[in-house]
Amino acid sequence: MGAVLFSAGKFFEQLNGFNPDTFMFKEEELLYLAVMRAGLHTLYEPALRSRHLEVASTDAVYTTSEAKFNFVRENQIASLKVLIRALDEE
Repeated sequence: MGAVLFSAGKFFEQLNGFNPDTFMFKEEELLYLAVMRAGLHTLYEPALRSRHLEVASTDAVYTTSEAKFNFVRENQIASLKVLIRALDEE
């Protein structure tokens, strides 16, 4: 799974970009939280298209299922902790 986000530069700058404490996971949730807290709005535009090469980068780096699983698990846990902290800030 993956995502693509399009944003005006000033909009993204106002939100201070992505949280640097995450990697590959929970970025969208944290960005949404920042948007809501800033009183801004998002828009879903189904006409926009992008080609996503699912897991291509991860597969290129991690050649075994175990190594890939560990990478994904560790980054999911770390990013989830960041999201929980952000939610607790309310």
